[in-house]
Formats: sequence, C-alpha cells, structure tokens
Amino acid sequence: MILSQENRQPVKVICILGPTSSGKSEAANRIARLLETEIVSADAFQVYKGMDIGTSKPDEVTQQQIPYHLIDVVRPDETFNVSDWVNLASSAIQEIHKKGKIPIICGGTGMYVRALLSNWTLAETPRDQKIRDELEARAETEGKESLWNELQRIDAEAALRIHPNDLYRITRALEVFYCSGIPFSQLRTREAAEDGNIYPVSFAFIWDRDVLNQRISTAVYRMVEQGLEKEVESLLEMGYSPDLNSMKGLGYREFCKVVTGEISRDQAIDETILKTKRYAKRQMTWFRREEHIHWLSGDGYHLNELLDLIRSHICTV
Repeated sequence: MILSQENRQPVKVICILGPTSSGKSEAANRIARLLETEIVSADAFQVYKGMDIGTSKPDEVTQQQIPYHLIDVVRPDETFNVSDWVNLASSAIQEIHKKGKIPIICGGTGMYVRALLSNWTLAETPRDQKIRDELEARAETEGKESLWNELQRIDAEAALRIHPNDLYRITRALEVFYCSGIPFSQLRTREAAEDGNIYPVSFAFIWDRDVLNQRISTAVYRMVEQGLEKEVESLLEMGYSPDLNSMKGLGYREFCKVVTGEISRDQAIDETILKTKRYAKRQMTWFRREEHIHWLSGDGYHLNELLDLIRSHICTV
C-alpha cells in the first residue's frame, strides 16, 4: 500500500493542479498560509538541487513561511522517477497528516499525481545504457515518429499513453522491451483504487488560450531576467552534462545551447516560449481527463470561493 491502513479514515489532501503559468503555485501558497498547512510539490524538475529559476521554485522567504516537501531532493545527475516521487510524497503526506493538517499537493506533472491518487505500484524495470544510446542515435537520424511507430507495433498500450513527441518516454519503453522482452505496459501494475485511502479535493485553473500563452511568455522573460542563463552556465561549470534528463527541462536545454554558442539568447527565449506553450497544451489535455478535478476560471475565481469549495468537500468525508 502507498499509505498506511492503520487509520481506515481517508487521508484528505487538497490538490492544486493545472498547466504551467496558470496560477496554481500562488493559489496553493495563499491557501497554505490560511490553513496553516504544508505543500508537497508535484513537479518533475523541482526535485533537482541547483535548478531553481527554470523550475520556478518558491524562493527562500516563501519556503521559510510555508513548509515545502519534494524540493531539492536529488542532484541533477541522479536518477529520479515517478516511483521515487510516489514513495516520498506518500511519506510526506503521512507526516503532515499526523500533525493534524491537510496536505496540499501542487504541481503540473500529471502522471505523478495520478500515480499517487490511483495507487499505482511500479515494478522495477531494467536499464541498458547501450540500448538507450542506440535508440537516441536512431531518433537523431530517423526521427521521433519512427521510434513511436515502432513502440506502437510492439506495445500499443504504452504508445497510447505516450505522446509521439515525448522522446524520453518512447526510448524508455523501447529500452525496457529490448532488455526484458516484456512490454513496458505489462511491467506497470495498478492496484484497485479502493485499496488506497487518499481522498483528494482537486482544483485546476482554466484560462483563455491566448491569455495563458501571454502569461507563459511573461513567465519566461521573468526567468531570463532573474538569471536563467547564469544558472545554466553554473550547472555546466559544475560538470553536469546537457544530456542529463534533468537538463532537458524547459529552458535548460535551450540555454545550454546559448552557453555553448550554438544559438543566440533571443533564439533560446523564443524556443523556450514555443515549447512551453506546447507543453501547457499537453498538460491541459492530460488534466481534462481527470474526473476528480473541479475547474475554476483563472481570471475570475476568488480565494474565498476556493476556500468554500475546499471546506464543503472536505467536510463531507
């Protein structure tokens, strides 16, 4: 089990979810202050130490005011996956729950949240760097679509769950199959949701696409002004390779190319904005499939409205 079954009462959690730049972090911080509780970050890149600006981590002042979990967990060259996050998030939720508080899960990595709430158990999967290198080399020459089509032939279920542009997950699924002969989708098992004891009250903010795109552009320019390029340069100087999975986060890959002289600063900004907009669109597609989410207008909600919704749902359990 993900969470202890000693107490059969549901462990209540508040989830503030949604695409990048939708305002979820600000809302989570305000609610955490009002409810005097703690936040569990559900962001695949905030776990990495030294990667602060490009991941929009809460600053030191905010972290002194509000306890945060699952931030600065591993070095950029250490592996970290959904199973690691679920285990650590479960422990953090238990710890917060024992204090008599309702944890807030805040982030945009939908798979992490679904894995936690649906009580997934993730089997250990094999790794082979040589196979991975060969697949990545093929992606360079044949294109990502060719590898995705190959995955569709050998593991249609996994291909349905992986976007054709998500090279990391495509190569990971193929790597598992060629290492073990077992489709990746069969190595991930999912226990019945009723076996878990988490009761989520989930919210997300929806924006007009043009408005959200403008918010994304503003956020990227803000990160650049805060020193994203220097942060990337510092990571490279510490010996972290631009090929690391951690360095494939939005903004990091693009500004690695600036530091190495491959593209200009303006090109990196434009590429980061474009890719972030595309990512936000995929996030919206993911979260719209989650039936437990209450959608609120990003530019029209009031904090009291959100608090009333939280109280009304929490008090029913």
